[in-house]
Amino acid sequence: MPDRLCGILGLCRRAGRLELGHDAVTDAVGAGKAALVLIAETCSERTSGGIRKLAEEHHIEIRRLSMDMDEIGHALSKRAGVLAVCDKGFAEKIKELLDGAQSAKTGEELHRC
Repeated sequence: MPDRLCGILGLCRRAGRLELGHDAVTDAVGAGKAALVLIAETCSERTSGGIRKLAEEHHIEIRRLSMDMDEIGHALSKRAGVLAVCDKGFAEKIKELLDGAQSAKTGEELHRC
């Protein structure tokens, strides 16, 4: 099941409930639309730090993915270091997949597309 996370992210994007990139994520968090913020493994500290601070100010959960920006680009057809999930249902499913991967110690398989 290594494609489950990528499948959910792709579905979320097609539904118009996923924002990609610094500016779009900043806008979604600032407008209160984001339910979850995801940060790529290779996202710069400058970018991730700013997004992390903003998300924390708005009490939005942040998760780091074991995917780099190129893998995200391959899976979603747009290279990005930060993503905002703007739907509570999608956010809960993504957190469930990430938590399951972490507890089963197979996170690397799940996060790679």
